[in-house]
Amino acid sequence: MQRTIHVSRSTIFIFLLLFCLGSCVYDQELTYLNDQIVALEGRMTTLQETMNGELYTIQDKEAESATKIDQLVRDTIRLSEEVEDNGVVIRGIVERDLSEILFSLEALTQKVADLESGIRRPYEQPGQGVPSAENRAEVGSPIEGEETGTEGPDESISTEQALYNASKDSFDQGRFEESIEGFKRFLERYPKSGLADNAQYWVGECYMALKQYDRAIAAYEEVKKKYPEGNKVPDAMLKQAMAFLEKGDETGARILLKRIVSAFPESDQAKVSEQRLETLK
Repeated sequence: MQRTIHVSRSTIFIFLLLFCLGSCVYDQELTYLNDQIVALEGRMTTLQETMNGELYTIQDKEAESATKIDQLVRDTIRLSEEVEDNGVVIRGIVERDLSEILFSLEALTQKVADLESGIRRPYEQPGQGVPSAENRAEVGSPIEGEETGTEGPDESISTEQALYNASKDSFDQGRFEESIEGFKRFLERYPKSGLADNAQYWVGECYMALKQYDRAIAAYEEVKKKYPEGNKVPDAMLKQAMAFLEKGDETGARILLKRIVSAFPESDQAKVSEQRLETLK
């Protein structure tokens, strides 16, 4: 009976010893695992801080990019406005310069005409030869079948029409210099005639035929200035634009073509102008 109790005590002792040894091993493993957890948490913290830093950097770059994009948009808008403003200014300058050039050309043309008249005048004095029937009609001299003396209304109208017709015939026959002189004499004598705007227009046509485009432009400009209500204004503007194209000045031509479309939208000249504008784009 006593031996059995002794064995039981030994067994209990061994069990307690094993339990203590097991507890020590468990504590060591627990400590090791705890250290591993702490190390992992440290690495996670480091990674989190790194990620946060990189995220902040990305956000900063995105904000900087957004700021740059906004600035680019503002700059683009500003440049567009400046281009539009500059376009208005340039158009104004071109139109102003065009008017000044046309005025200067007209003044020069008039001086040349005065000089030519001064050169011709000595040869037009009486006694320098017998004028032809056409010339006598132009200066109002009586021709066969007309009575001398003061002209009545019918004779005056007939002389006016005869001078115009003679000048137009010279144009049709290709005698452009002669036609210019005839139409200019017509305008000097009959400035209020219903044919005055036509006569001035044909002066421009003569210069166009002679390829004297600056003089043609000035002559067409006179149609617009002196006879703004006349029916030759659209034609004069269109031919003026063609003269600019012949000179290689597409800007001046484009301005005039747009004015024709705007001022005479239903006219044949406007249709021609639109077609020419399409070719200038």
